[in-house]
Amino acid sequence: ISKPTSAASCFQCHQDDLTGRRVIHKPVEKGCDQCHIPHGGANRMLLKGGSGKTACYVCHQTPVDAGKVKHAAVERYGCTGCHDPHGTANRFLIARKTNDLCITCHEAQKDGRHVTPMIGRGHVVGGNLNDPRKPDRPFSCASCHNPHGSDNPNFFYFGGSAMESCDGCHGDKTG
Repeated sequence: ISKPTSAASCFQCHQDDLTGRRVIHKPVEKGCDQCHIPHGGANRMLLKGGSGKTACYVCHQTPVDAGKVKHAAVERYGCTGCHDPHGTANRFLIARKTNDLCITCHEAQKDGRHVTPMIGRGHVVGGNLNDPRKPDRPFSCASCHNPHGSDNPNFFYFGGSAMESCDGCHGDKTG
């Protein structure tokens, strides 16, 4: 007789939140008790490490939201506003594909184009393009904008303006 895992014990009462997920959060693979106190606790969701982002920063010790320009979604909803702490079908435990996730709040950008002075109809974001700085990832909103926050305006990874942000991949086009 094999000893049941903590997840199996939890799933006797709680819905199985793992089966069928392509990407499983590493601590969850070890068991629910890695993050949750099984017999009660002071924190919401019986989290061991505290509430909200504090619980995530027990393991993820480098705060990703330390930039001067704060993303309101991260400030309001914490990590779980975009990431599922158990598992998802998407890389980085995000609830939807990157652009689909971003447009849940930024609906005006759903056409995938940003208008720039250099390209009148806009720069396509998405499609079959790869991120120029991270070729193992698709070109997405997060190729130019840091969804966690930034020291630059508009959450740009590079530059203090839209044109300077373009220089991050295309180089300085001032001549």
